[in-house]
Amino acid sequence: MNQNRRRYKRFLISHPAKLVVNGAEQADCHIGNYSEGGLYLAIDNAALKRLKNGQEQADSSTLHAEVQLLEQPAQSITYRVPVRFAFESSEGVGVAFMSPDAAVQSYLANFASTERKNRVRASLRKENNQQPLTELAETLNEYLGDRITSYFNQLDEALIVQEEQASHQHQPDIRHARRMLQEEEEGVKQRFFKQVARSWDQLQDISPAGDNSDFKNQSLELVDEDEFDEWAAVVGVSRRMEGRLASTLHKLSESIAYLAKTPVSNDNNPLSPYRLLWSFKKSLDPLSICVDARRAAYTVFAEQILAGIDQPYHQIFHTLEQQGHTVGMKQRRAIPQQPKQAAVNKGMDVPPQRHQPKTLIETLSSFLGDRKQPAQMDESAIEISSNAAITHALEDMVQGDQRKLSDRIEQTLGGHAGYAGNVTLSPASRQIIEATEHLLQITQKDPRHNPTTRKILRQVQLPLAKAAIEDPAVLNDPQHSSRELLDNLDQLALFMSANDGSMIAQKENEKLESVLGSLEAAGGKADLNEVARDISGLLDECKSTFNTNLNLVLTGCDAEQQRSTASQQVRAFLEQELKGSISTLIDQLLRLGWVGLLVQSIRLGEAETKYLKHYQQVLVLLNNAFQVRPKQAYLTPDKWKKIGKVLRSGFDTYPIFKNKGIELIDKIGKSLEKGSATFTEYNQNRVDITPSYFDQLLPIVTAKQFVHDDSKNVEPQYIRQLNKIQKDDWITEQQPNGRARMLSLAWCDDTKTRYVFVDGSGVKALDYKRSELLNRIQNNQISIIEDHGLPMVERAVERALKEGFGRLRDESDQDSVTGLKNRRAFHRDLNNILNSSSESGHHHILLCMDVDKFTLINDLCGMEGGDHFLARIGGICSSLISHPGAVSRTGDNEFSILLEQCSLERGYAIAESLRMAIENFRFEWAEHQISVTVSIGLTELFSGSGHADAVNHAAHSACAEAKKEGRNRCCCYQHEGEVYAQKMRLAQSVPLIEKALEQNRLELHGQLIRPIFQGQGLSTHHEILLRRLDDENMPGAPYEFILAAEQYERMRAVDRWVVKRFFNWARSTLQGKSLSDLGAFSINLSGQSMSDETLIPFLKELIVNSPIPPEMLAFEITETAMVSQLDQARKLMEEIKALGCQFYLDDFGSGYASYSYLKEFPVDVVKIDGIFVKDVDTDRVSRAMVKSITEVAHHMNKRVIAEYVESESILNVLAELEVDYAQGYSIGYPTALNKLFPI
Repeated sequence: MNQNRRRYKRFLISHPAKLVVNGAEQADCHIGNYSEGGLYLAIDNAALKRLKNGQEQADSSTLHAEVQLLEQPAQSITYRVPVRFAFESSEGVGVAFMSPDAAVQSYLANFASTERKNRVRASLRKENNQQPLTELAETLNEYLGDRITSYFNQLDEALIVQEEQASHQHQPDIRHARRMLQEEEEGVKQRFFKQVARSWDQLQDISPAGDNSDFKNQSLELVDEDEFDEWAAVVGVSRRMEGRLASTLHKLSESIAYLAKTPVSNDNNPLSPYRLLWSFKKSLDPLSICVDARRAAYTVFAEQILAGIDQPYHQIFHTLEQQGHTVGMKQRRAIPQQPKQAAVNKGMDVPPQRHQPKTLIETLSSFLGDRKQPAQMDESAIEISSNAAITHALEDMVQGDQRKLSDRIEQTLGGHAGYAGNVTLSPASRQIIEATEHLLQITQKDPRHNPTTRKILRQVQLPLAKAAIEDPAVLNDPQHSSRELLDNLDQLALFMSANDGSMIAQKENEKLESVLGSLEAAGGKADLNEVARDISGLLDECKSTFNTNLNLVLTGCDAEQQRSTASQQVRAFLEQELKGSISTLIDQLLRLGWVGLLVQSIRLGEAETKYLKHYQQVLVLLNNAFQVRPKQAYLTPDKWKKIGKVLRSGFDTYPIFKNKGIELIDKIGKSLEKGSATFTEYNQNRVDITPSYFDQLLPIVTAKQFVHDDSKNVEPQYIRQLNKIQKDDWITEQQPNGRARMLSLAWCDDTKTRYVFVDGSGVKALDYKRSELLNRIQNNQISIIEDHGLPMVERAVERALKEGFGRLRDESDQDSVTGLKNRRAFHRDLNNILNSSSESGHHHILLCMDVDKFTLINDLCGMEGGDHFLARIGGICSSLISHPGAVSRTGDNEFSILLEQCSLERGYAIAESLRMAIENFRFEWAEHQISVTVSIGLTELFSGSGHADAVNHAAHSACAEAKKEGRNRCCCYQHEGEVYAQKMRLAQSVPLIEKALEQNRLELHGQLIRPIFQGQGLSTHHEILLRRLDDENMPGAPYEFILAAEQYERMRAVDRWVVKRFFNWARSTLQGKSLSDLGAFSINLSGQSMSDETLIPFLKELIVNSPIPPEMLAFEITETAMVSQLDQARKLMEEIKALGCQFYLDDFGSGYASYSYLKEFPVDVVKIDGIFVKDVDTDRVSRAMVKSITEVAHHMNKRVIAEYVESESILNVLAELEVDYAQGYSIGYPTALNKLFPI
């Protein structure tokens, strides 16, 4: 019989008994096992046959009998149990209890426990198996000890939340439970560990005397409803955990059963979640705490302790395998490994081949790289790349473990295969897992998500990682359930109700909690198709609610806008017709609804045009009739009849004050009768017409009052942000309670002076004037969400790339020894300060500090000591210089310090303080204590101080002078002579600029830009460069020429000369020739040209009339140029690109906001700043930076050019990093255009 199909659990015993049939026939037998339902009796076949033959019935199932339990050794009868025959076998008979007896059950349980204890002890005498079990218990206790303290902290927080959410009636009970648990924490811990120890003892039947064995039938006990609910909660929580760990638990149970020589299941396995949770339940029993608090305790126990239980499981399994205590151990199967690619012969000249386009996960993977440090890698570890093994490990995992997912997988795989810590994921698998994990971590930081959707994102980690392992392109397919789930969940976060207390919000949260519960229960086995369907359905409901409410808001806003427009027209009409003063009768007519009638008629459009004119004409006629004049105005009866008809029609159409209006019509009619006595009375009582009078009649706020009046206190970038916002864009509003609210722009008037936003339910949330909105944006109370329409996955990948790019930028700017900025960052800061000083007029100071006799430090302390010394000196500098990031290490023992907006006197005082601080410093290393000094040179930076190299040279000259004068001193650079000389050189260059432009003393050269990968659809092209001809017509670098042109605002003229000269050359050289093999050309444009409004038409005319197709033309703009003229640069790009030309972003990576520019501007190609390229084959940071820029650019579908390629080794590295083009001396030298392409 299948044991799994039995109704009751059976326990093995061997107990003497007698079987008595119908009170007469007897036979000796033995009880082989027992259960709650009956006994199995081992009886001789002949004896059983004799018993049956003595009865008239042949069917044994109808026989009734009694089993007499005999005590040993006296053989006296202890219990008599009525039974009936249930089944027969060749070795005995099964009998069922006629009426279960609790005393019999208890007796049999105690007997089984005693017998089993003796059996185990006998077994232990033959084979000492207690030691392995003790080791398992120690491993479990170590894990529990590490987790139990943090468990109580988390439980306390959970109970605080529970108390806040509970009713007033239940709050005291939960408060009491918190206090009891705090006071009894140590006692609970002690009882818990005792219960765990007793579980091991009971397993071996060596528990202390008097202990109630778990073999007793607990189902016979009577329990109240609360206790039953508590038991159900324990079972429910533990069974969910056991379901996720079924495979591992089964193996552990087999191994423990092998050691304990007894069947082991999850009920009596000391390692099982059920047994651990039951032990904890027992430790809480002495405390009088409510059931709700107990349930919270069990839930937190599962989250904090059971969620990571797979960790000790794998350790224990590994221990058992090492000691040979597992059942049915098999030989370790070889784990499949990827075949290694054959090495390419070095002598083969094979062009590099680009890899296939990357998936989103692979893009993120390659950017993150393999994060596992070499020190962590065990050379003897077995590498696993089997997708099946990894997905199996993911399915066996539980949710809630905060450890790194890749590490958990390795540990799980080790437990499955018996390798424990000796298993590692292949680099490709690890990168996919880490990329998936990182992707979900990024999405959880998005402010649009609430706590519930963030939990769901955490819970999909295991099944999503499983899907990504099976197919890395899973997220590239918008139709795949995984991708659909993430995208819909992302949208759902926007469209959920913002009113937490509403019925709609409660309904939405209930559905999300249901989804969350299914994910938690399924773990790695979750069906994402089903979850995606649930989320999609909820999203459809939320969108339907949103659109319904949004239409109501739009209808209201449109109506307000129509009223506002109509009011403006009516006011203009009234201001034109009503002058000076009006009769009180006309005033009453206006106030009793005639103004509203005019507004309503305009709103109704063409259908009311005829009536509108009648209403206006009547008002004008009556106002003219009641003007101040010496004689009375009157109307003939026929004419008044027509006017009265229009008046009555008006009050019928706009009947707010209809009754009063009819009375007013009578008054007007009588006043306009010939010889009326009331005319003079009404005409003399008049109302003055003023702007405030119209404001009373038309209180509607009109757009005229809000003409764009952007405050001068608002920064231009915030105005640009607001100008870009469009309908359906989303913003984040920071609320006073610290929470963020997602709002969508539902409506904006034509003049962009009023903005109406709705929440996720489509309900009107904000109604702001432009000035109010600008102020809130500038104060960071409102931020505009970029790319809100971009799907979650792409947005998360872009954010990861941006963060990674920024991290690498920071790393590339940092000196590895001191942690200060390095030379590269210093030069960028220096250039920025010089550029700003030319605009602001501020003065700054540059310090160059050199350690005196630094070689002595290295000689005494070695290289390591020298590095420690430099780090200490850097720390002293940073502590004394208040401006962050002002100190840089720019040489072996050289530091540069920038002091912004600082006078020379103040700068000298700071330099002296720094010098004295270092002089008083004693550097201790090993047995050495060394005093050091520094020499410091100062130079002033201002509008006319020159370019970066010049001022840097000046500071170094002053430092050298300080050393020359005896060291340990500060020296200021004497600017007068040098500055005057430089200004004179630049001033003298101005006529040379004009002469060179007029007499064509300039020459165009072209430098080759070559594709790194062949056969990829990329073609060679040339960058157009400028060279200045000297007196002997030899071309030279135009460094000072360009510097003077920039200094004296002549770069526009230089740019125009270059552009015009190039297109003239093209017409004279290339007209009528085949251009298929020519390649493209790129021309540089300066920042000064960006501000030239005539540049765009100038370029358009040349491009349209050029023999070179627009798609073969490009223009290069540096980051600095774009920053100086953002709006004009964007306009230039948009209009010139419309012709088919391209734009290159030059010197990418040199600015602080490079990533933002790349995303904001429509550039086609990125040129990496040569400062990163020239050392890419030797410098780790430069290599990482080039890789980062390439990954970011390719993700945005842009090509990449690397400048400064001056060696074959650099070119090889660029090919590895998949850069598209290379430019530099290793590719080709600049050559005159006439020589490159002769006529």
